[in-house]
Amino acid sequence: MKAAVTSTSRFIDGSIGTKTMFGRYLIIFDIDSMEYEAIINPINALKDISAIELFAEILSQEDISVLFINDCNPDLKKTLEYSGIEVIEGIWGTVRNVLKNFTKVSNSDSQFSTIKALNI
Repeated sequence: MKAAVTSTSRFIDGSIGTKTMFGRYLIIFDIDSMEYEAIINPINALKDISAIELFAEILSQEDISVLFINDCNPDLKKTLEYSGIEVIEGIWGTVRNVLKNFTKVSNSDSQFSTIKALNI
């Protein structure tokens, strides 16, 4: 499974972006292997309404299941959730801490239900 987080840096020691548009980079990571890649955040680069659709499209193409973010634009959140991408807000600190401190929460039939990032 893959997840994404907005970041001020292309490295995992960077801080989580305070809002979607303030994270210069989008870090995409594989939860199982913990490998990651950083791309320029399209919302930051384009700064218009088409950026929301592009952002959602990139996450869908990358097969992202969840986005960790401090504060998400309501239009973006609606678009992502419509695309089947869970948005977990209130995340702060460094990308490394999100990677290190997440826990998987499974329902009774062992299907993925959510991921909770722990802010330490």
